[in-house]
Amino acid sequence: MCIRRGFTLTDLVGVLVVLVLAVVIFLPACMSGRPQLSDRNKCAMNMSNIGKAIALYKVNNRDQYPHMDAPAMWDSVRTGTNRADDPAKNTPHAVTALMFILVRDGDQPSKLFCCPSDMSVAPDTNLKDATGKFFWDFSSARNCSYGFQVPLADGSSGISEANPYTVIMADKAPGGDLGGYVAGAKPSAYMSPNHESEYINYLRADSSVMNSTTPDCGDKVKDYIYTASGNAAGGNQYGGTASQAVHLSTADSCVMGPR
Repeated sequence: MCIRRGFTLTDLVGVLVVLVLAVVIFLPACMSGRPQLSDRNKCAMNMSNIGKAIALYKVNNRDQYPHMDAPAMWDSVRTGTNRADDPAKNTPHAVTALMFILVRDGDQPSKLFCCPSDMSVAPDTNLKDATGKFFWDFSSARNCSYGFQVPLADGSSGISEANPYTVIMADKAPGGDLGGYVAGAKPSAYMSPNHESEYINYLRADSSVMNSTTPDCGDKVKDYIYTASGNAAGGNQYGGTASQAVHLSTADSCVMGPR
């Protein structure tokens, strides 16, 4: 006669030990990516809300994107430079001043411009001068995590509805002169420092928010979004093509700031 033998207490204890060890080993690995994923989603939500703010701004400003007639609006002008001066005084402002327009004239909270994964920034609380008037830019680079499309060399806006796929805002640009970019490459030097230099959220002129693990995500072609590429079709910046010194085309994504 065959006698069936069930699990003994020792067998059950052994199974439980194996299960506990599996949980201890694998759970931290599974959980470690969750905060990062959450920060990426919150960052994308920030950009989505900024996109809506830009759309509302256009409705109230004759269908114009945020723009100001100020000279030398380029990455070389530090965030907060001449922030007390009206652009009408013909003083240079940083490109971040274009985003600050949405705080100044669009009633958007300054925390909207801080990426949750960027530990170097904090919402700007110094928004107005002693008389109660809004400044014209964030206080410093420590109050903004995002870069914005640089105006063209002739002073006109770098954004046009004719080029809806152009990236007009993204996680802030990496530092340094990077030269030509090879499409598809993902060295951290080419990536935004946000999201551990592994991921980029970006806003296009058509108000859609996208993401990429490489920075050649501008327009329909492989356009490196952190350099100017002259007036080449689509602003293609791939295959090691040398970048231009000035921004000449609204088809070219050229996201700069803050610094």
